[in-house]
Amino acid sequence: MAFETLVWPKALIAALAVALAAPAVLAEVGAPDTDPVTARGKLLFETVGDVGCSACHGNDASGEIGPNIQGIDIGKIHVALTNVTDMNFITGLTEDDVKAIGAYLLFLNQH
Repeated sequence: MAFETLVWPKALIAALAVALAAPAVLAEVGAPDTDPVTARGKLLFETVGDVGCSACHGNDASGEIGPNIQGIDIGKIHVALTNVTDMNFITGLTEDDVKAIGAYLLFLNQH
C-alpha cells in the first residue's frame, strides 16, 4: 500500500500533533524572576522534602549525587518520584507542582 493511501488512525495523528506542539510550548518558559510558574518551580526545587532537589542534583540541576536533570520532562519526573527509592521522602506534590519544577528545569537547561 502506498504511503498516500494509508489511513492514519485519529489517535496517532492526535498524539503526533501533541508531541510536535509540546516543544514550542515548553520553549516559552520564562526566567524565575519574571515568570510565576518558573519561580514556583525554583522554590520547590530548592525546598521540596525539606532539603530540595538541589541536595542531590546540585544548585543548577547539573548533577552531584543524583544525575543531571536540566531540561528533563515532567513524565520522567513522575517516573523518578514513583520509582527512585532515594526520592521516597518527596510526597504531596501536585501536578501543577511537577509542571512548575519541569519549567524551572527547562529554564536551567536553556541558560
